[in-house]
Amino acid sequence: MNETNRPPSLGQRIAAWVGLSPASSTRAGSGGTRATGPRVASTGFPEPVGPAPRHNDPELVIPTIEAELQPLARELLGAGFAVIEAWGPVQMACAGLLLERDGTQVLFDAERGMTSAHLIRDGRNIWLGAAVAAWARSSNGDGEPNVPGFTPWSLISLFTWEQRENRKAGAQQETRYGLAVCAWFANADLGAIDAVEAERRALDASSRSIARPTPEETAEVVAARYADALDRYFAGHGPGAPSDR
Repeated sequence: MNETNRPPSLGQRIAAWVGLSPASSTRAGSGGTRATGPRVASTGFPEPVGPAPRHNDPELVIPTIEAELQPLARELLGAGFAVIEAWGPVQMACAGLLLERDGTQVLFDAERGMTSAHLIRDGRNIWLGAAVAAWARSSNGDGEPNVPGFTPWSLISLFTWEQRENRKAGAQQETRYGLAVCAWFANADLGAIDAVEAERRALDASSRSIARPTPEETAEVVAARYADALDRYFAGHGPGAPSDR
């Protein structure tokens, strides 16, 4: 493909959408790859690289989103989220859908049959998979977790052999809980999300290639590590404890 017609990468598009510098953009869901972003227009959105029609019609984008996440996009639209930006699909099934309600934005970024969903608020860009894990362990008001015994399949999919199956299960969780997580995110204890991200980085640093995972990298082990990380966090930040927000 001619470089001048190549669509912007996932990291480039997210960095431009949320106004991050190229050096602070991270790979969706796993936080590593850095890239120089495309030129940003005065609206704050990236200029298209090649033919990337901006039509603001979500119905043209939703069929390109992963099947497990399509119901979430429709649920958000039904719940009053407004379309801020919709473009594509273009080459390699690249498309984007940016929704917003009450200051919380949800970005669906699709490429080559895979979709990453992000929550954006007050300059923070959080992968939905990480936000769901933090929300599930957070208190529902009576001291109990929102989802007792939650298994974070989106996070597990990054470090286990059954990546495709676990990713699908994670996307289903993101759809099931996505609207509740959006409401929580407006006043979320971001320290809980930071605890999830810190454990992801620790797993990433100690993990071999996804193609040859170590025997210890089972779903049960990865889930236990995230549970322990959140338990440690909430042990010092329980009801009445100071927030890291």
